[in-house]
Amino acid sequence: MTRPSFGDRVRIGSSPESEASGFAGRVGEVWSESEPSVSGVGPVIGDRGDDVAVSVLFEDTEDVVWFAPHLVRRVERARSPSRRLLLVFFAALALATATAVAGVGKARIRSLALVGAAPPCFPAQGYVTAGAYPNVRGTSKRAARANIALRRAVIADQRSYARTALRRAASRAGIYEMGIDQELTSASTVVVSALIPALELHPGGGAGQTWIAATVDVRSGKAVSLRQLLANPPLALPVLAADWKARLRHTTLWPYVAQDTAGYTPSFAHYRYFALTPTGLAFGFRQEPGGSRFAAVIPYRLVRPYLSPLGRRLVAGVRRPRTPRAQEQGGTVWAGLGRSVPRVETGWPTACT
Repeated sequence: MTRPSFGDRVRIGSSPESEASGFAGRVGEVWSESEPSVSGVGPVIGDRGDDVAVSVLFEDTEDVVWFAPHLVRRVERARSPSRRLLLVFFAALALATATAVAGVGKARIRSLALVGAAPPCFPAQGYVTAGAYPNVRGTSKRAARANIALRRAVIADQRSYARTALRRAASRAGIYEMGIDQELTSASTVVVSALIPALELHPGGGAGQTWIAATVDVRSGKAVSLRQLLANPPLALPVLAADWKARLRHTTLWPYVAQDTAGYTPSFAHYRYFALTPTGLAFGFRQEPGGSRFAAVIPYRLVRPYLSPLGRRLVAGVRRPRTPRAQEQGGTVWAGLGRSVPRVETGWPTACT
């Protein structure tokens, strides 16, 4: 049986240690995996000395606890609910909906504090993982879910890049690095969205500047696609792409667009790097030969006519993120649950979970 991985729903098995700690039988979601001897995470419930630990997030109490792998078991698909249970569920849903509608407009939208989270180690030998990606600070379930969605975006990018990285010989150190651009990041109790600058360099390679994009509906904890933001995606995207190009036409970046017009045609594959920033809808493109990655922002006054109801709600909730005092004074505030240094001989700063 394969070991549960990030995002899997799991139940904690019974053992003297899990019974004593009160976690036996509880259901949660896998958050990360680590080697305690390297990362120093712990205590690890049920440790057998295997030097592998799995962290589990329990949504009801927002606890994150480390367990030995043999105690973490995937939750099987539940049986179909009875008709009576369904009636109770829909009655409760109707009541919750009525309550929510009655309270529309009363909830105050607040900015969330932004912190830097250590990225997961890049899954290819001979690569240095460095930098930080955005997380939000908060004790609510919604903040935890937003951070999980952001981590999933990073992991999805790693898996995509690893397909080519694993086919290359690691004669020199490769680099997988990311950072935070606050001008391209928003964070509120409604939406968290970011264009994350990334550097993905094969050993001895170049031109690896790119982006990771993530937009999260904080209410649901789910990632939001560009299609979902737009009321009529096939109609809206060409207009927005034209507006985006207009922002660049009289800048030093325009030659990069002009020399590769096919790479900037209005398709959702080309415009996949986007974010709802404090000033507008941003689209980013990876590094062109002889240049660097770049992004431009379309003001919301030009974007609003094309938004879906979901898009309008999220844009109305965009706020500039707050910066914790510790970060203002310098240094990264790590939001990861533990960090380890890859065994690569290099002078690069490294930290990853």
